[in-house]
Amino acid sequence: MKYYLFFFLLVTHALQAQSFERHYFKENGEETLNPDIAQFFRDYSIKDRKLFHFVQYAMNGVRECEGDTPFITPLTLEGKYIVYDSNQTIREETEYKNGQPEGLQKKYYSNSKLEEVGYWVKDGNAEDEKGRYATSYHIESYLDTTGRAVVEKGTGPCSRWNEAEELIEEGVYLNGLKDGVWEGYPSEQSIIFYNETYEKGVLKHGMSYDALANSYPYTKLDEEAVFTGKEKTLESFLLRAFNKSMIIRKRSFTGEIIVSCLIDIKGDIAEVQIPHVHDGSLRDEIIRIMNKMSGKWQAAKHRGQYITTQFHMPIRL
Repeated sequence: MKYYLFFFLLVTHALQAQSFERHYFKENGEETLNPDIAQFFRDYSIKDRKLFHFVQYAMNGVRECEGDTPFITPLTLEGKYIVYDSNQTIREETEYKNGQPEGLQKKYYSNSKLEEVGYWVKDGNAEDEKGRYATSYHIESYLDTTGRAVVEKGTGPCSRWNEAEELIEEGVYLNGLKDGVWEGYPSEQSIIFYNETYEKGVLKHGMSYDALANSYPYTKLDEEAVFTGKEKTLESFLLRAFNKSMIIRKRSFTGEIIVSCLIDIKGDIAEVQIPHVHDGSLRDEIIRIMNKMSGKWQAAKHRGQYITTQFHMPIRL
Protein backbone atom coordinates (compact mmCIF):
# COMPACT_ATOMS: atom_id res chain seq x y z
CA MET A 1 0.00 0.00 0.00
CA LYS A 2 2.93 2.32 0.77
CA TYR A 3 4.24 1.68 -2.77
CA TYR A 4 0.91 2.72 -4.30
CA LEU A 5 0.73 5.82 -2.08
CA PHE A 6 4.25 6.86 -3.06
CA PHE A 7 3.50 6.21 -6.74
CA PHE A 8 0.27 8.22 -6.54
CA LEU A 9 2.02 11.18 -4.94
CA LEU A 10 4.83 11.01 -7.50
CA VAL A 11 2.48 10.97 -10.48
CA THR A 12 0.23 13.61 -8.89
CA HIS A 13 3.20 15.98 -8.70
CA ALA A 14 3.95 15.33 -12.38
CA LEU A 15 0.33 15.88 -13.43
CA GLN A 16 0.09 19.12 -11.52
CA ALA A 17 2.75 20.54 -13.83
CA GLN A 18 0.50 20.01 -16.87
CA SER A 19 -3.17 19.40 -17.63
CA PHE A 20 -2.62 15.72 -18.44
CA GLU A 21 0.06 13.06 -18.70
CA ARG A 22 0.12 10.69 -21.70
CA HIS A 23 1.03 7.01 -21.41
CA TYR A 24 1.44 4.59 -24.33
CA PHE A 25 0.47 0.92 -24.28
CA LYS A 26 1.07 -2.13 -26.43
CA GLU A 27 -1.71 -4.40 -27.68
CA ASN A 28 -1.45 -6.64 -24.62
CA GLY A 29 -2.03 -3.67 -22.31
CA GLU A 30 1.58 -3.26 -21.21
CA GLU A 31 2.97 0.26 -20.96
CA THR A 32 5.74 1.25 -23.38
CA LEU A 33 7.90 4.34 -23.73
CA ASN A 34 8.02 3.87 -27.50
CA PRO A 35 4.96 5.33 -29.31
CA ASP A 36 6.04 3.58 -32.51
CA ILE A 37 5.08 0.15 -31.11
CA ALA A 38 2.06 1.33 -29.13
CA GLN A 39 -1.49 0.32 -30.05
CA PHE A 40 -3.27 2.91 -27.92
CA PHE A 41 -2.59 5.67 -25.39
CA ARG A 42 -4.30 7.14 -22.34
CA ASP A 43 -4.33 10.74 -21.17
CA TYR A 44 -4.47 10.96 -17.36
CA SER A 45 -5.56 13.98 -15.36
CA ILE A 46 -6.22 14.45 -11.66
CA LYS A 47 -9.86 14.10 -10.63
CA ASP A 48 -9.43 14.35 -6.85
CA ARG A 49 -7.00 13.28 -4.14
CA LYS A 50 -7.78 9.59 -4.69
CA LEU A 51 -8.54 9.23 -8.40
CA PHE A 52 -7.16 9.92 -11.84
CA HIS A 53 -9.47 10.41 -14.81
CA PHE A 54 -8.28 8.77 -18.01
CA VAL A 55 -9.36 8.91 -21.64
CA GLN A 56 -8.10 6.15 -23.93
CA TYR A 57 -7.48 6.70 -27.64
CA ALA A 58 -6.46 4.54 -30.57
CA MET A 59 -3.20 5.68 -32.16
CA ASN A 60 -5.20 7.50 -34.86
CA GLY A 61 -6.75 9.68 -32.15
CA VAL A 62 -10.17 7.98 -32.03
CA ARG A 63 -11.53 7.91 -28.48
CA GLU A 64 -12.18 4.35 -27.23
CA CYS A 65 -13.16 4.65 -23.57
CA GLU A 66 -12.82 6.73 -20.41
CA GLY A 67 -13.23 6.39 -16.68
CA ASP A 68 -11.60 6.86 -13.27
CA THR A 69 -8.86 4.84 -11.59
CA PRO A 70 -6.76 5.11 -8.42
CA PHE A 71 -3.72 3.69 -10.29
CA ILE A 72 -2.21 4.35 -13.69
CA THR A 73 -1.04 0.73 -13.80
CA PRO A 74 -2.50 -1.75 -13.25
CA LEU A 75 -5.73 -0.09 -14.33
CA THR A 76 -8.43 -0.44 -11.65
CA LEU A 77 -11.79 1.02 -12.61
CA GLU A 78 -13.80 3.09 -10.13
CA GLY A 79 -17.10 4.84 -10.87
CA LYS A 80 -18.65 5.24 -14.34
CA TYR A 81 -16.75 3.61 -17.20
CA ILE A 82 -17.77 4.59 -20.75
CA VAL A 83 -16.97 2.67 -23.94
CA TYR A 84 -17.32 4.40 -27.32
CA ASP A 85 -18.14 3.09 -30.80
CA SER A 86 -15.85 3.94 -33.71
CA ASN A 87 -18.33 6.69 -34.65
CA GLN A 88 -17.74 8.20 -31.16
CA THR A 89 -21.22 7.49 -29.80
CA ILE A 90 -21.50 5.81 -26.40
CA ARG A 91 -21.67 2.02 -26.70
CA GLU A 92 -21.75 1.12 -23.02
CA GLU A 93 -21.87 2.76 -19.58
CA THR A 94 -21.08 0.67 -16.50
CA GLU A 95 -20.63 1.53 -12.83
CA TYR A 96 -17.54 0.04 -11.15
CA LYS A 97 -16.42 -0.32 -7.55
CA ASN A 98 -12.96 -1.50 -6.57
CA GLY A 99 -12.20 -2.69 -10.08
CA GLN A 100 -15.32 -4.73 -10.76
CA PRO A 101 -18.77 -3.88 -12.14
CA GLU A 102 -21.40 -3.02 -9.55
CA GLY A 103 -24.54 -1.01 -10.21
CA LEU A 104 -26.24 0.26 -13.34
CA GLN A 105 -25.19 -0.78 -16.84
CA LYS A 106 -26.57 0.59 -20.12
CA LYS A 107 -25.79 -0.44 -23.69
CA TYR A 108 -26.61 1.49 -26.87
CA TYR A 109 -26.86 0.82 -30.59
CA SER A 110 -24.56 2.74 -32.95
CA ASN A 111 -27.41 5.18 -33.65
CA SER A 112 -27.40 6.05 -29.91
CA LYS A 113 -30.74 4.31 -29.26
CA LEU A 114 -30.95 2.35 -26.02
CA GLU A 115 -30.33 -1.37 -26.41
CA GLU A 116 -30.14 -2.79 -22.88
CA VAL A 117 -30.48 -1.85 -19.21
CA GLY A 118 -29.31 -4.04 -16.34
CA TYR A 119 -27.62 -4.13 -12.95
CA TRP A 120 -24.53 -5.75 -11.50
CA VAL A 121 -25.41 -6.90 -7.98
CA LYS A 122 -23.51 -8.55 -5.13
CA ASP A 123 -23.70 -12.34 -4.97
CA GLY A 124 -22.73 -12.50 -1.33
CA ASN A 125 -21.00 -10.80 1.57
CA ALA A 126 -17.66 -12.63 1.35
CA GLU A 127 -14.69 -10.49 0.21
CA ASP A 128 -11.29 -11.51 -1.13
CA GLU A 129 -7.94 -10.11 0.06
CA LYS A 130 -8.43 -7.03 -2.14
CA GLY A 131 -11.82 -6.24 -0.65
CA ARG A 132 -13.72 -7.47 -3.70
CA TYR A 133 -16.78 -9.69 -3.73
CA ALA A 134 -18.58 -11.58 -6.47
CA THR A 135 -21.16 -9.76 -8.61
CA SER A 136 -23.60 -11.05 -11.21
CA TYR A 137 -25.48 -9.31 -13.99
CA HIS A 138 -29.28 -9.01 -13.93
CA ILE A 139 -30.92 -7.67 -17.08
CA GLU A 140 -33.87 -5.31 -16.66
CA SER A 141 -34.87 -4.61 -20.27
CA TYR A 142 -33.70 -5.29 -23.83
CA LEU A 143 -34.90 -3.39 -26.88
CA ASP A 144 -34.55 -4.45 -30.51
CA THR A 145 -33.26 -2.11 -33.22
CA THR A 146 -36.77 -0.70 -33.75
CA GLY A 147 -37.02 0.33 -30.09
CA ARG A 148 -39.48 -2.45 -29.18
CA ALA A 149 -38.88 -3.97 -25.72
CA VAL A 150 -38.49 -7.74 -26.10
CA VAL A 151 -37.31 -8.25 -22.51
CA GLU A 152 -39.30 -6.37 -19.86
CA LYS A 153 -38.85 -6.55 -16.09
CA GLY A 154 -36.09 -9.07 -16.68
CA THR A 155 -38.22 -11.59 -18.58
CA GLY A 156 -38.59 -12.47 -22.25
CA PRO A 157 -36.85 -14.00 -25.31
CA CYS A 158 -33.74 -12.21 -26.51
CA SER A 159 -31.82 -12.27 -29.80
CA ARG A 160 -28.61 -10.23 -29.97
CA TRP A 161 -27.21 -8.95 -33.27
CA ASN A 162 -24.01 -7.11 -34.12
CA GLU A 163 -23.68 -3.99 -36.26
CA ALA A 164 -23.29 -6.16 -39.38
CA GLU A 165 -26.74 -7.65 -38.61
CA GLU A 166 -25.21 -11.03 -37.75
CA LEU A 167 -26.80 -13.08 -34.99
CA ILE A 168 -24.56 -13.24 -31.89
CA GLU A 169 -26.66 -15.25 -29.42
CA GLU A 170 -30.24 -16.02 -28.52
CA GLY A 171 -32.12 -17.44 -25.58
CA VAL A 172 -34.57 -16.53 -22.80
CA TYR A 173 -34.26 -14.34 -19.70
CA LEU A 174 -36.31 -15.10 -16.60
CA ASN A 175 -36.36 -12.65 -13.67
CA GLY A 176 -33.26 -10.91 -15.00
CA LEU A 177 -31.18 -14.05 -15.50
CA LYS A 178 -30.44 -16.41 -18.37
CA ASP A 179 -32.60 -19.53 -18.23
CA GLY A 180 -32.85 -22.63 -20.39
CA VAL A 181 -30.88 -23.14 -23.61
CA TRP A 182 -28.79 -20.35 -25.15
CA GLU A 183 -27.00 -20.60 -28.48
CA GLY A 184 -24.23 -18.31 -29.67
CA TYR A 185 -22.23 -17.51 -32.78
CA PRO A 186 -19.38 -15.33 -31.50
CA SER A 187 -16.37 -14.09 -33.43
CA GLU A 188 -14.22 -14.22 -30.29
CA GLN A 189 -11.02 -16.30 -30.35
CA SER A 190 -11.53 -19.46 -32.45
CA ILE A 191 -15.03 -20.24 -31.18
CA ILE A 192 -17.61 -20.42 -33.99
CA PHE A 193 -20.58 -21.79 -32.07
CA TYR A 194 -21.68 -22.65 -28.54
CA ASN A 195 -24.69 -24.19 -26.82
CA GLU A 196 -25.28 -23.54 -23.11
CA THR A 197 -27.91 -24.51 -20.56
CA TYR A 198 -28.71 -22.18 -17.65
CA GLU A 199 -30.84 -22.49 -14.54
CA LYS A 200 -31.69 -19.19 -12.82
CA GLY A 201 -28.57 -17.59 -14.27
CA VAL A 202 -26.24 -20.45 -13.33
CA LEU A 203 -24.44 -22.21 -16.16
CA LYS A 204 -25.09 -25.95 -15.87
CA HIS A 205 -23.16 -27.11 -18.89
CA GLY A 206 -21.96 -25.87 -22.25
CA MET A 207 -20.31 -27.04 -25.44
CA SER A 208 -18.29 -24.88 -27.84
CA TYR A 209 -16.96 -25.71 -31.30
CA ASP A 210 -13.97 -24.42 -33.25
CA ALA A 211 -13.51 -23.94 -36.98
CA LEU A 212 -12.59 -27.63 -37.38
CA ALA A 213 -15.81 -28.73 -35.61
CA ASN A 214 -13.87 -29.96 -32.55
CA SER A 215 -16.06 -29.86 -29.43
CA TYR A 216 -15.10 -28.54 -25.97
CA PRO A 217 -17.34 -29.23 -22.95
CA TYR A 218 -17.32 -26.81 -20.00
CA THR A 219 -19.18 -25.83 -16.85
CA LYS A 220 -17.49 -22.43 -16.42
CA LEU A 221 -17.38 -19.63 -18.98
CA ASP A 222 -13.85 -18.67 -17.92
CA GLU A 223 -11.09 -20.52 -16.07
CA GLU A 224 -7.94 -18.75 -14.93
CA ALA A 225 -4.45 -19.98 -15.72
CA VAL A 226 -3.11 -22.35 -13.03
CA PHE A 227 0.51 -22.78 -11.94
CA THR A 228 1.47 -26.48 -12.22
CA GLY A 229 5.19 -26.44 -11.28
CA LYS A 230 6.61 -28.99 -8.84
CA GLU A 231 6.63 -26.31 -6.15
CA LYS A 232 3.41 -26.22 -4.12
CA THR A 233 2.56 -22.65 -5.08
CA LEU A 234 3.68 -19.89 -7.45
CA GLU A 235 4.83 -17.91 -4.41
CA SER A 236 7.08 -20.82 -3.35
CA PHE A 237 8.67 -20.94 -6.81
CA LEU A 238 9.38 -17.20 -6.90
CA LEU A 239 10.68 -17.07 -3.31
CA ARG A 240 13.10 -19.92 -3.98
CA ALA A 241 14.28 -18.43 -7.29
CA PHE A 242 14.81 -14.93 -5.89
CA ASN A 243 16.64 -16.21 -2.81
CA LYS A 244 19.05 -18.15 -5.06
CA SER A 245 19.75 -15.15 -7.30
CA MET A 246 23.01 -13.40 -6.43
CA ILE A 247 22.07 -10.43 -8.64
CA ILE A 248 18.86 -9.77 -6.70
CA ARG A 249 20.51 -10.39 -3.33
CA LYS A 250 23.21 -7.82 -4.09
CA ARG A 251 20.69 -5.12 -5.05
CA SER A 252 19.66 -2.64 -2.38
CA PHE A 253 16.16 -2.27 -3.89
CA THR A 254 13.37 -3.10 -1.48
CA GLY A 255 9.62 -2.82 -1.87
CA GLU A 256 6.88 -4.11 -4.14
CA ILE A 257 7.02 -4.16 -7.93
CA ILE A 258 4.37 -5.17 -10.44
CA VAL A 259 5.40 -7.79 -12.99
CA SER A 260 3.19 -8.87 -15.86
CA CYS A 261 3.46 -11.39 -18.68
CA LEU A 262 1.47 -13.39 -21.17
CA ILE A 263 0.60 -17.04 -20.54
CA ASP A 264 -0.04 -18.63 -23.92
CA ILE A 265 -2.21 -21.64 -24.79
CA LYS A 266 0.71 -24.03 -24.17
CA GLY A 267 1.38 -22.66 -20.69
CA ASP A 268 4.53 -20.82 -21.78
CA ILE A 269 5.58 -17.35 -20.61
CA ALA A 270 5.97 -14.48 -23.08
CA GLU A 271 6.42 -10.69 -23.07
CA VAL A 272 7.49 -10.20 -19.46
CA GLN A 273 7.07 -6.52 -18.49
CA ILE A 274 8.35 -4.64 -15.43
CA PRO A 275 7.33 -1.01 -16.09
CA HIS A 276 8.78 0.71 -13.03
CA VAL A 277 12.17 -0.97 -12.56
CA HIS A 278 14.94 1.03 -14.25
CA ASP A 279 17.91 -1.03 -13.04
CA GLY A 280 18.78 -2.96 -16.21
CA SER A 281 20.52 -5.86 -14.46
CA LEU A 282 17.66 -6.26 -12.01
CA ARG A 283 15.10 -6.16 -14.82
CA ASP A 284 16.99 -8.78 -16.83
CA GLU A 285 17.29 -11.09 -13.83
CA ILE A 286 13.58 -10.89 -12.98
CA ILE A 287 12.72 -11.53 -16.63
CA ARG A 288 15.06 -14.56 -16.63
CA ILE A 289 13.36 -15.97 -13.54
CA MET A 290 9.88 -15.34 -14.92
CA ASN A 291 10.77 -17.11 -18.17
CA LYS A 292 11.78 -20.19 -16.15
CA MET A 293 8.05 -20.65 -15.50
CA SER A 294 7.43 -21.52 -19.17
CA GLY A 295 5.65 -24.86 -19.43
CA LYS A 296 4.70 -24.74 -15.75
CA TRP A 297 1.21 -23.41 -16.32
CA GLN A 298 -2.11 -24.78 -17.42
CA ALA A 299 -3.42 -22.10 -19.76
CA ALA A 300 -6.62 -20.18 -19.11
CA LYS A 301 -9.81 -21.29 -20.83
CA HIS A 302 -12.79 -19.47 -22.35
CA ARG A 303 -15.84 -21.58 -23.09
CA GLY A 304 -13.69 -24.72 -22.75
CA GLN A 305 -10.97 -23.61 -25.18
CA TYR A 306 -7.44 -22.62 -24.19
CA ILE A 307 -6.62 -18.93 -24.64
CA THR A 308 -3.65 -16.60 -24.10
CA THR A 309 -4.11 -14.32 -21.10
CA GLN A 310 -2.40 -11.39 -19.40
CA PHE A 311 -1.11 -12.15 -15.92
CA HIS A 312 -0.17 -9.50 -13.30
CA MET A 313 1.53 -10.20 -10.01
CA PRO A 314 3.00 -8.08 -7.21
CA ILE A 315 6.51 -9.14 -6.13
CA ARG A 316 8.07 -7.93 -2.91
CA LEU A 317 11.87 -7.73 -2.78
